[in-house]
Amino acid sequence: ESVRPEVAQCVRGHLLCGECKRTVTTCPKCKQPFSVNRTSPVLCQIIQALPRRCRHTNCRMYLTVDDWHEKWCGLQMVRCRNTGCVWRGHGQDLLAHIKTNKSLFIFKESNPAMHFPDFDSNTFSNCYFPIVAHGQFFWGEATCDRDRGLFAMKFELVPNGVPWSDYLIEVSFSSEDCFSQSKFRFDWEQGLNSNTVYVPIDLLPNFVDLDGRLFFKIFIEVSDY
Repeated sequence: ESVRPEVAQCVRGHLLCGECKRTVTTCPKCKQPFSVNRTSPVLCQIIQALPRRCRHTNCRMYLTVDDWHEKWCGLQMVRCRNTGCVWRGHGQDLLAHIKTNKSLFIFKESNPAMHFPDFDSNTFSNCYFPIVAHGQFFWGEATCDRDRGLFAMKFELVPNGVPWSDYLIEVSFSSEDCFSQSKFRFDWEQGLNSNTVYVPIDLLPNFVDLDGRLFFKIFIEVSDY
């Protein structure tokens, strides 16, 4: 097995990742204590220069410098965000899991008539919905932040291999009297507030029909520039 910097060493010379060392008190191989001496800087430099293996269980990919594989490895663990579901598994297996729930609708890249039924901004908390677009699996999440007076719709890409295309996501709400539209390029860093569309909660009643359904549209396209 390969080790990753920072490196720890036991009294018999066995090496262990510094990250792994935090979870054990003795060497996993010989059960001896760890050395109190500082690991040789030369040894650390040699290890740093070697290709390192992806940290995700069962993945045998060795990484190069600035390799994005680990961030997007399909073997990293994810959880299903469907309400009440406790499934956890590999990112590459999530879509197959979702398909076992026959009552859960999977949206595509073009959705001209999506809606939330019985919508009330005073009681709505959050809702997740799955989207499969251009071979990628996204989670959409809608939330009402009543303290800030904002309705938010956030998009998260589930890791399943390094994506090679840029995506543009468009979200719009419309009625006879009101229109709101946002379009953005998907941010691969997926920061806390990135890939999110905001609409003032006060606008939402304009987009709710007589049956209490909040209608909106979502389109995801591959960027040509």
